[in-house]
Amino acid sequence: MRAVREDDGAGPEPAEVLPFERPGRRPAAVRFDYDIAVSFSGRQRSYVHETVLAARQLGLRVFYDEDISGDWWGRNVLVEMRRVYRTGTRFVVPFISEEYLASSFGMDELCFAMTTALGRPEPYILPVVFGDVDLPADVLHAYTVYLDAYKHTPQQLAAHMRRQVGGE
Repeated sequence: MRAVREDDGAGPEPAEVLPFERPGRRPAAVRFDYDIAVSFSGRQRSYVHETVLAARQLGLRVFYDEDISGDWWGRNVLVEMRRVYRTGTRFVVPFISEEYLASSFGMDELCFAMTTALGRPEPYILPVVFGDVDLPADVLHAYTVYLDAYKHTPQQLAAHMRRQVGGE
């Protein structure tokens, strides 16, 4: 079974979702270093780069690997990346392709994002898929809506990100 493209429109009625918080308690305000963290394969770098630039023009704080600077000098990059994808960002946008699925770094980032998604009542992982990729169920649930990269320009995708973060 395949995940649902955003324009399919078909599917079962959603089940009632119970809140994760106890009645009468407000969740504590959480501060994130980034609005969006992107995860991708090097083969899609030019599309992702354009998307990141467009998102930043719309005022989003985006984690992008090219921005890693001397701040991480001497640190374990795997540990730092895991922190970003687990607790440092409000949303993770994985750009899923055949190359991404074969990438140990990409799958590691997605694994940490998926662990975080289990504890959040709102969507956390906002997938973008390149082409007709065979998506394993442990990577993307069959009923998860995703955007098709071939149907959106980087600017359109950035606008979707902006709306998801909470602004027009």
